[in-house]
Amino acid sequence: MRIRDKTIQMTPCDESQLLCDKGFKIFLKKELHQIMGSVKARGAVYSLLRLSNKQCKGVITTSTGSFAHTLCHFGKEFGIPVNVMIPVSEAVAEKIDACLHLGASVSLASYDIVEAHKEALKKAQDKGLVYIDGYSFFIN
Repeated sequence: MRIRDKTIQMTPCDESQLLCDKGFKIFLKKELHQIMGSVKARGAVYSLLRLSNKQCKGVITTSTGSFAHTLCHFGKEFGIPVNVMIPVSEAVAEKIDACLHLGASVSLASYDIVEAHKEALKKAQDKGLVYIDGYSFFIN
């Protein structure tokens, strides 16, 4: 199944005039028109659609905001529980509330993203969750 068949929008790809006088052709893919306003929607949907039935019991991610929010949105849409580990240094009430509003579980992790990532991987192993990386979109 193509991710476009599952709620991903076609977004415009326009030629920029920025460096055309220098002979360069630059195209801008306008993902701000995507659901959730980001290219991260493509990665979140792609990752969730690759899950086996067994893996659909839950996923976990480490995020400082927008990827977590996007994963929570599509997790709710597809009926897949999402756990988010947010580093204490990034724990803004609005980010936490946005994830909770979408039905996710949110945990505060170590102070920085590197340690939070390690904690999320351990929790994934302990609880049988699938870790989804917001930067690579490969399932670990």
